[in-house]
Amino acid sequence: MARSIQRSSGKAASQGFGSSRRTGGAGAAWEIAVRSLPFTVLEDSGAAFQPALLLVVEASGLVRAMQPVDPSGWRDELPALLQQAIDAPPSGCRRGQPSRVVVGSPELLEPLVALLPGVPVRRGGTPLLEQAVEVFSSTISLESLEQALSEEATVDPGSTYLTADVTPAGVHAFFAAAAALHARHPWACLPQEGHLFRVTSTALAVRQWLGCAIADDEQHEQAVLLFRSEEDYWDYEQLGERADREPLRDNDPWPRHLVIRYKPLLQLSPALRAEIERHGWPLTAGALVPQLMLVEPEHSFALPTAEVLRQLQGVLWGLAFWLDRGIGDPSRWNRHQQPKRVQVDLGDGVVPVSIGGFAGPPRRAIALDPLQARVLEMVECLDGFCAAHLNADYRQLLHRAVRELALQDPSPLRKGYGASWCAGLVHAIGTANYLFEASQQPHCTVAEVGAFFGVSSSVIYAHSKTVRELLRIRPFTKAWTLTLLQQPTDNPQMVDINGLPIDLRRLPAKVQKQVCGRLLASAAGLHRRSAA
Repeated sequence: MARSIQRSSGKAASQGFGSSRRTGGAGAAWEIAVRSLPFTVLEDSGAAFQPALLLVVEASGLVRAMQPVDPSGWRDELPALLQQAIDAPPSGCRRGQPSRVVVGSPELLEPLVALLPGVPVRRGGTPLLEQAVEVFSSTISLESLEQALSEEATVDPGSTYLTADVTPAGVHAFFAAAAALHARHPWACLPQEGHLFRVTSTALAVRQWLGCAIADDEQHEQAVLLFRSEEDYWDYEQLGERADREPLRDNDPWPRHLVIRYKPLLQLSPALRAEIERHGWPLTAGALVPQLMLVEPEHSFALPTAEVLRQLQGVLWGLAFWLDRGIGDPSRWNRHQQPKRVQVDLGDGVVPVSIGGFAGPPRRAIALDPLQARVLEMVECLDGFCAAHLNADYRQLLHRAVRELALQDPSPLRKGYGASWCAGLVHAIGTANYLFEASQQPHCTVAEVGAFFGVSSSVIYAHSKTVRELLRIRPFTKAWTLTLLQQPTDNPQMVDINGLPIDLRRLPAKVQKQVCGRLLASAAGLHRRSAA
């Protein structure tokens, strides 16, 4: 893929920004510079280039605007960046032009004088800008690149429904079927445990699919899950049983299935909302939108195709018609129940769909051995502490620590009290990540740890020492350090994506730019908080 960076219109450069509205008094002084980013990009031709960062920082130390750019084309990006800095700066910055501008390189002088008529522009030191770049450099670590690239590789970009060969008409038909099913409230009609529906349509290449309708009352969300085989469904159940007993491993395969989740329109990205409104796709009575995920075993999400949407259209209408006709007594369902046959009009033809109840054995009660019971107890207790005092990053480290202690032979968790081990784990990992320093966020005290778990400080210190020795937890140890505290490595080019080593430079330039932009936005938020 040849590199491609969107160019701003040259019209703004010729007109300047002298007429931009300023709010309240003289503007602040700005520092503006172009700085190289700490990695290179390989083009299809094999040539390498190093992306740059165009940055605007005001006298308060807050970042007003920034943009990753092609180092040879930053002049084309400068007008749009200045317009953003003047008219749409982040919270904490007043709109308007600067009182003066300081640049660190002479090539910026001429274009800025033309774009900012009447504003003094001179060359000089840019200490605030250098401080912001330092924050970005400490944030864009190897681990943060790995995480961002993994998200880029596995999560649907979420900017459009029109992926692959999907057309607006196909999405409209899918939305209509999903809205019709939602109006029947299948999660209120179908039993939630051990009872599913089974659907077949030869015309749609749907053969013995199993499905269930679930509702999360706490999250106020409803969803329909579909499994393309009975084997996939039982793998899903088995994974759920394991998750009830112990934390799942990162390499545990997910069973292949489809998820249709209903989410409020206002919770979607602006791009998706605009697309839905532009095409007039039908929503539910409560302005809910069907979101489709095709879950793959390697922890990825496949993009829906026109064929998949047509299959789902038939399945959802078939389920709606079946609910209208009455599902019968679920207690009499069995694996060989005779399905009902309905005719579904898909717009381009009528197809037959056979659908009926399916009752498998309920989830078996599994006797937990003492260690499994201890692990489950500790995970639940640690989750409560994380919800009250910590964050998801700490939660992930604590779960990993419990898992590694449980896997040791013999496991130290078989002795002592679960609450004592939990307090020791929080202290050990918290100490390595400066949790007990008041300047850090999140932050708590040893007394708060003891009060939550009901143990004394001496017990906390003793168990923390044991945990640190067993798991070799030290400050700046990669495996036990929060993402934002991890140090940059000497070679940020090689990253691990879904278990495979990949050279960052060989990823498409568009992907690298998106990842870099997301990381810089996160770093800008961190910088704004520290400056404030």
